[in-house]
Amino acid sequence: MTSTIEYCTAPGGLGLMLLAQRARRGICAVLWLDEGATATGELRRLFPDAALHRQQGLSGALDTLIRASEGRCAIPGDWDLDLEGSTDFQTGVWSLVQAIRPGQTRSYAALAEDLSRGNRHYARAVAGACAANRLALLIPCHRVVRTDGNSGAWRWGQWRRQSLLEQEARQFPQAAH
Repeated sequence: MTSTIEYCTAPGGLGLMLLAQRARRGICAVLWLDEGATATGELRRLFPDAALHRQQGLSGALDTLIRASEGRCAIPGDWDLDLEGSTDFQTGVWSLVQAIRPGQTRSYAALAEDLSRGNRHYARAVAGACAANRLALLIPCHRVVRTDGNSGAWRWGQWRRQSLLEQEARQFPQAAH
């Protein structure tokens, strides 16, 4: 059976953002579209068998995420997330990532230690799980950085990650301590 995915897009300070949800399951994608990318193209890549429908009824949720990405509000924590197709390891990583408070960061190695009871060698696997994240901001992988503290590359562009980290540091300065 083909699933139905409803989506909408809107411009924001970090570029064109897309929000998609699978009917009756929850939000399945929050991402930025780079120049030349289309909403339907990205969704077809992620969900090749889904029926796609543009839905302006999602624009309120998308507006909240855009405002949050610009530091104008906090991200509410009560989103229904559709993680279908994710592995147990990925969902374990993402659960730890969701516990990182705004204004704070954790290293890939530290998350690997938490997941594997002290083994930092899983850091690359943690980085892979972060790269597979389809839910920007809702699973805030931008808060996971290299061990040396450098923000490094990111799926949606290092400049977006750096912008998010800087605005969170300004918005939540007490969290860094």
